[in-house]
Amino acid sequence: MRYEQINDDMKGTFGSSWGRNSRSPSGVGSPPPEKEMPNYEQSGALMGDKLYKGVSLQYVEPPESRKPDKSYRFYVFKDGDIADTLTLDQRATYLFGRDRTVADVPLDHPSCSKQHAVLQYRLVVEESGLLGEPEDRIAPFIYDLGSANGTHLNGKKVPAREYVELKEKDMVTFGLSSREYLLLSDEA
Repeated sequence: MRYEQINDDMKGTFGSSWGRNSRSPSGVGSPPPEKEMPNYEQSGALMGDKLYKGVSLQYVEPPESRKPDKSYRFYVFKDGDIADTLTLDQRATYLFGRDRTVADVPLDHPSCSKQHAVLQYRLVVEESGLLGEPEDRIAPFIYDLGSANGTHLNGKKVPAREYVELKEKDMVTFGLSSREYLLLSDEA
């Protein structure tokens, strides 16, 4: 018997060849593997490793971050009574969450995330007057950090990872907690 004849006989027994897919012995005729499309979602790689007290922070202050120019307070209500008053005028950012090692304002309710939301003061430039001249002001914003149970502003859910401006007398709640945070300034 010749080598070609033995090789042809064995192909029927063992498949097309050793170590190759039996459907496409040479890879010819089979569709190429699907090319992976680019992913343009935020990876967080540009944030770097922002550690504070050994905990990786989920938030980095934006460049327009400013210390407030007037005194704001959160009046905390529990079952209709004032439970606490928080003065929020010493810095530009306040982190709300269950993790007491990094949270500026601890939230003890189990439905709140470890790093739940941020109160961020930001510089806002608006056109005003007849000539449309720019006018600067510093305003408070709430920023939900993608928490599991959300942050609510006046009963409506705040979109995750979006700044929402707070106004005087706005009511903020975190997760499923019954505590309500009423924002007022000294001018109110």
